[in-house]
Amino acid sequence: MSSTTGCPSDETFTRLVEGLLAEDEMRALEAHCDGCLTCARTLAELARAISPSGGAGSGLLGDRYRLLEPLGAGGMGVVYAAFDTKLSRKVAVKRLRETGVGTPAEKRRGRFLREAQLLASLSHPNVLTVHDVGGADRELYVVMELVDGASVSGWLVATRPRWRAILDVFLQAGRGLVAAHQLGIVHRDIKPDNILVAKNGRVLVGDFGLAGLAGNLTPAGDATPENAAAAPSSLTQTGTVLGTPAYMSPEQHDGKPGDALSDQFSFAVSLYESLHGRRPFAGRTASEIATATRSGQLAPGGDGVPHALDRVLSTALQPDPGRRFASMEDLLRALERAAAARPAVGWAIGAIGLLLLAAGAFGVRGRLHHGATPSMTVAPPTAAAKTTAAKAEKPEAAPLKPADGTAPPPVVPTGPTPTKHRKQVAQGALPAQAGQVPAIVTQAQLLARAEHHLHRREGAACLAALGEHVGEWSEEVAPRAQTDRGNCELLVGHCAEGKKLLEPSYLNNRTYAPNAAEGLLSAQVARMCPAASFPTVEKRVLAVSLQASLASSDAANQSAWCGSLQRTLIADTQSAEVQGCFAKIAATRQATKECSLLLHDLDEAYRFVTECFLRDKNCREGARLDVMHSQVGFRAIAVDDKRVNLFCRPERIVEVYTTCAAAGEEAERKCLDHIEDARRAGDAMVTPAFPR
Repeated sequence: MSSTTGCPSDETFTRLVEGLLAEDEMRALEAHCDGCLTCARTLAELARAISPSGGAGSGLLGDRYRLLEPLGAGGMGVVYAAFDTKLSRKVAVKRLRETGVGTPAEKRRGRFLREAQLLASLSHPNVLTVHDVGGADRELYVVMELVDGASVSGWLVATRPRWRAILDVFLQAGRGLVAAHQLGIVHRDIKPDNILVAKNGRVLVGDFGLAGLAGNLTPAGDATPENAAAAPSSLTQTGTVLGTPAYMSPEQHDGKPGDALSDQFSFAVSLYESLHGRRPFAGRTASEIATATRSGQLAPGGDGVPHALDRVLSTALQPDPGRRFASMEDLLRALERAAAARPAVGWAIGAIGLLLLAAGAFGVRGRLHHGATPSMTVAPPTAAAKTTAAKAEKPEAAPLKPADGTAPPPVVPTGPTPTKHRKQVAQGALPAQAGQVPAIVTQAQLLARAEHHLHRREGAACLAALGEHVGEWSEEVAPRAQTDRGNCELLVGHCAEGKKLLEPSYLNNRTYAPNAAEGLLSAQVARMCPAASFPTVEKRVLAVSLQASLASSDAANQSAWCGSLQRTLIADTQSAEVQGCFAKIAATRQATKECSLLLHDLDEAYRFVTECFLRDKNCREGARLDVMHSQVGFRAIAVDDKRVNLFCRPERIVEVYTTCAAAGEEAERKCLDHIEDARRAGDAMVTPAFPR
């Protein structure tokens, strides 16, 4: 395969179809396609291009199943729609792609048979049913029920459901996993693409191709078809890393065999991503994702999803398996409770607010007797406050001093003394204005206020909040304060200063390998600094891609933020670097490694910025970006190519945002006019051009 940062070569896909790809290359390809829309589409097209040798032209598969059409390609085989001539029903047939010989081929066939055996042992409405398994040598296949529906990934795009509908789908899938775990079966590759949503509402977990019997993985040699039935527990060699990196648990990344707690982690990653539209752990490569999962630092929540659900998922996403829920069943119960408790949230917040007001009043009254605690929040004194202050000035109201002349001990509320957490902080030293009643603001509250502005990408307001603190931060919160300041400096464009402030939290973190720490720090800078401030086209395009993908977390800032990203993106598309890459592809039909990486990031940037404008109901700009995204995906096309309509197709509008159909048609027409102008001018090829 090519570099992990670029797209695979044509040779890699050719060897995949021929069954000659080694297992490590297969895992790398699957990981890449999981995060690369272009290559994922290529893989899907390959599946459709493969002509089944057991189809209508050459008789029936197993003298029973007539293959109809390919439905998709997975890590181990190609799935076809088929007709069961014996029972007169449509089914799905999964055929092993492996056509090679030797130990790797035998191992793959052994895993394929194991999948069939494991699935056949499960009988649950939320698990895909296996009807039959057959073949020999190179003609292995599994016959399953045919689901009229789509994967969760496709379902989310097609229906754009609310959080409760998403949760209901995953609760069904979770019940299927509970049934599997009760039989000692571990899936080991839970992700949205392996959960199917039927049109009748039924949800099924499929593709147990990486499943193993919990606790029974053997360190023995590779399994083969001959001994598969005799040793159903020998799914894989102990320590082998199986799964899709973006959804794998930290222990799986470390090469440890997965178990039910690993499935719980992958399930939680999938649910979090489906609810929020982004994964809980950032990373563009398997190593970056592994480092992020070990840190346990989740992406911010929001998006209208109840915080109670995020709190439950944060437990299931703990790096230490021992800190997760004891079982999938416990996780499902916690999710159901969190969803059911949501209507009471407003009442609870109101009650807590009243308690805090009462506690604040009590605290102020006590401190008026013993000197004012400096405050950041000030307000004109009320009549009651003036009366209280006047009483506090009377000699008889002052506390008695100890005989030794030392300062009096602080007054504390009566009642049980609360147990302090080791991370509780001291009161902030904030000055109060003369003549005003001081309020009590802890350093933690001040940081929370700054982080609120940080989440909304209000860098100046964030710095202003931090600047209201006078003196040193307490030891407990000093690292957090420095990290917040670093991020706020990035937001206002002070990129070098912000990066310097953030370096300790990354480079001194022992959970990060040095290279991973540098990469994560660079990614954070790219997410936070204004995209236009980066010195090179490559870095600006990457920053636009990362930031546009985050824009969905803050609807209030979406228009302004994405408008700025759009301007930077269009300017860089017209740059000599990008146009030079398009010209090379038009002339030679090939792209250098550097061009491939740049244009891949450009494609991602257009995809996310398009989504931002369409979600904000800006049809005109969204349509123009949507058409440009299709062009960037093609990179260049011959003016007489039969696919020329796809080159100008507003894909997101056609598939999802149908209310913008008129704007999409207008942008598509202008793109086709551009191609027609090129044809009349005698040009053989045309490259992306932003519709005017």
